Amino acid sequence: MPSPEDHRVSSPRMANLDYDRRCMYPPVFLVDRGGLAPAPAMPRDPGLVPCWTFPPARAKSKRGHGQSCLVLIGLLSLLLLFAAIALGAYQILRLQSELAQLKQDFNTENKGAVSEKLTGLPEIDSHDEGLKQAAHLTFQLPKNNQATLEWEPQHGRAFTQGVVYRDGGLQVKEAALYFVYSRVEYIARQCPDKDALVHVVFKRSQKDPKPLVLLEGHREGYCQLQRADYWSTSSYVGAVLHLDQHDQIFVNVSKPGLLSHNFDANFFGLFKI
Repeated sequence: MPSPEDHRVSSPRMANLDYDRRCMYPPVFLVDRGGLAPAPAMPRDPGLVPCWTFPPARAKSKRGHGQSCLVLIGLLSLLLLFAAIALGAYQILRLQSELAQLKQDFNTENKGAVSEKLTGLPEIDSHDEGLKQAAHLTFQLPKNNQATLEWEPQHGRAFTQGVVYRDGGLQVKEAALYFVYSRVEYIARQCPDKDALVHVVFKRSQKDPKPLVLLEGHREGYCQLQRADYWSTSSYVGAVLHLDQHDQIFVNVSKPGLLSHNFDANFFGLFKI
């Protein structure tokens, strides 16, 4: 009678099969011979657990990692898009603000130009309202030996503040007391004994365009020989005067050809008291 061991048949081919080394016992294969009595059940050891092997799950983890990267890239792209839209909106708002400021400045300049054309006097700048009205002009060579002198209003020590220089004269913007002054210097090689040097400050107003003398210096007998037959003399006039709005003052000399070319020795100015 066949023994139970006879039912456990292992072929050489099966014996060469590899098995998982982590299992405690090698696998056992049962072969049904067809007609034989069923093999008795093998005793089960409650302490033994079947060893099952599973394929590694690396492919699934790699696929999940790739999907996460795609989601992250999409989120970053959306953030960059929103940032670009916000930056463009900010630039547009800033350009609109600058354009509005330019329009406002342009309108202000046009208003000032229209007012100057209507009144003949530029408007006082709002930044100069708190500054005292004053002007100091330096000498400019006379043209065509004309008696009414012209002056330099900007370069060097010359300046105008709240006062308008036009055509050789200073025009005030409001009625007030002003200190008006002028100095001229003469120098020449020949000295005519009988000639007199006249130095005058006069004004013209909108009410009366006829010149009105305000200050006058008169020199006679000024001939004095100095260094190599050259002579020189000077004239200074100054006083506190009341000027009306839009009054314009000028300087006139009798011998403009005898004026020295020293720009600091010839000057003309005023300041509001």
